[in-house]
Amino acid sequence: MSRSEKILVVDDESNILNLLEKILSAHFRNVDSAENGKKACEKLKKKRYDLVLTDIVMPVVNGIEVLKQAKKLYDDIVVLILTGQATLNTAIDSVNLGADEYITKPFEIKNLLKIVDAHLERQRLVRENIKLHRQTERDRNQLKKNVVELSILYNFTRSVTYNFDIAEVYKTILETLSEAVSNDFCSIYEIRRNTITVKTSTKLSKKILARLENLLISAAKREYSEHIDNKDIQFDIHETGHLSTPGKSVNSFFNIVLKDKDETFGVLNVSRFAHQEFSEDDKRFLARIAEQSSNNFTQLQKVIESQKDKIQRIIENLPDGVIMHDQRDDSILINPAAVDMISPSTRGISRINRNTIESLLNFRFSDIYDKNSHDEKSFIHEIKIPQRDNRFIILDAHVGFLSPATCGISRDGMPQGILMVLRDVTKEREVDRLKTEFISNVSHELRTPAAVVKEFTSILRDGIAGPTTDTQNEYLQIMTNNIDRLFRIIDNLLNISRLEAGMLKLHKKQFSLKFVLQNVVRTMNVRYAEKGMTIKEEIQEDLPEIYADPDAITQILMNCLDNARKFSPEGSDVILRAYVRDAELYLSVQDFGRGIPKKDIDKLFMRFYRIEDPAQRDEARSEGSGLGLSIVKEFVNLHGGTINVESELNKGTTFHITIPLQPVEENSGVDSE
Repeated sequence: MSRSEKILVVDDESNILNLLEKILSAHFRNVDSAENGKKACEKLKKKRYDLVLTDIVMPVVNGIEVLKQAKKLYDDIVVLILTGQATLNTAIDSVNLGADEYITKPFEIKNLLKIVDAHLERQRLVRENIKLHRQTERDRNQLKKNVVELSILYNFTRSVTYNFDIAEVYKTILETLSEAVSNDFCSIYEIRRNTITVKTSTKLSKKILARLENLLISAAKREYSEHIDNKDIQFDIHETGHLSTPGKSVNSFFNIVLKDKDETFGVLNVSRFAHQEFSEDDKRFLARIAEQSSNNFTQLQKVIESQKDKIQRIIENLPDGVIMHDQRDDSILINPAAVDMISPSTRGISRINRNTIESLLNFRFSDIYDKNSHDEKSFIHEIKIPQRDNRFIILDAHVGFLSPATCGISRDGMPQGILMVLRDVTKEREVDRLKTEFISNVSHELRTPAAVVKEFTSILRDGIAGPTTDTQNEYLQIMTNNIDRLFRIIDNLLNISRLEAGMLKLHKKQFSLKFVLQNVVRTMNVRYAEKGMTIKEEIQEDLPEIYADPDAITQILMNCLDNARKFSPEGSDVILRAYVRDAELYLSVQDFGRGIPKKDIDKLFMRFYRIEDPAQRDEARSEGSGLGLSIVKEFVNLHGGTINVESELNKGTTFHITIPLQPVEENSGVDSE
């Protein structure tokens, strides 16, 4: 069966072009050809290809230009260079520009197909990994949004249920509106024949009040066809703040009508000073709040009980597990999906004792309340439930604290309730485990042949197998550099697999930081010399010995320095700083390259993440695996330290690292020696 990948073949020799097209078309159904580099570039602009196989020596536009154009247009495209006129310069140029393979003519068809299959398979795995990460992120964001909305709705219903004072109910509605969507102020208008009562969340300016009064009188006249005087308007202001810009006018607002059966008795209003339209999600959520406020406003308790039943039915039918705990009466509300996840034998029981839940989930609600920082509205807590076959069900619990604004807080300042949305991630964790195991196995398998290649390359360079020419030595140096790069990638993959398996540990001991810094600089200077760059050292002369993992500190420094080298122009300087202040070790690496876009800074430490802007860091795209900085962050975290990034476009980037000098706790993943 032919495969669907799109392939472009480029060669100015028609017989070779036709041969390649015929060979590849036997295995792939989307094979295009171009007889020169110019036509290839035109085709690349019109169509996205997965792989380009191009000759390098062609008139007008050569293969190097085709390579540049392909890598500029498509980040993950595979480019294979095919030529019968191999030179050192073209080989170096193609490798530096990101060529995935350099093949010389004549070639064996079988080997060519193997190379194409191998690179397309690697491309597929990378794309699937990126797709999985993006989908997981979208699912997490949607789930967090559902947690927040459900928490607000639950807080609202429960809060008004416990209030029999209509003024307090007004206050709760206003606070819920303020929390639900971004706004400058919100209001409730209750219309009862000749009286209009207005409740607002903040003090309004005279200009806004005058406009509001006229609008309300006009609305009342249309509603009742009766004369309503200004003296009949009662403004009962509930103030939670003051306008910081009293001269501004309302430019955007959204009104939701409140009805008791068919009779309009009020309006909920949310207003903004900016020309900012309310999104459909805002309108939908506000409509749900209005729906809960509308049903028989004069018989509040009856309405609230009805709405509580409605919300409970919604929760019971949700596919995600939901558990709610209220500290005021120590009550637990759990839906069937959650029961199925944690204890199928108790299905059908909607209210389960708190002690039963804590026993099943192997945690205490009090521990979760203790984690509340008063600023954090939600977090994710992993729960493992043991099974009889010695396996575990793994749940992601998205925990939200019931808002103090609508639920009240206890005397010690803790929230009064918890909302947990459970999601079974057992299969996802197993997939992650298999992926980690695969990466680890592949990395170990790669290390042995790579070591053999490196050893024999060293033998050739040292002249043990016989004398070599200067040109041969240059080729051997290229081989050595790329073998070293392969080893770094293998080490990164192994570290990632150990990290995901929970096996990445520190081996801490007392050592001389100054000695480590000297070794790192000496090693990196060789690579820096290739670009005519220099490492400037600003290192404290009397650096003390520190208690840490010297190998981890070495890898932190080398990854940061290598990152600065890749993303800096030739001939520039990089500054390495190291000193001790306030019982902390401070390290920084500063480059003067093109900088990092703001949108990318928060993602720098994500695994496999590489900056997408081809114009920003095109020269370094072929070198990075997207793992180095994520490993740096993990090593820094294991030491109990922090890492931050400062960057400005066209001025450069600085990585700031702080590591405490006291030992890190053993339960933080430290294996002290």
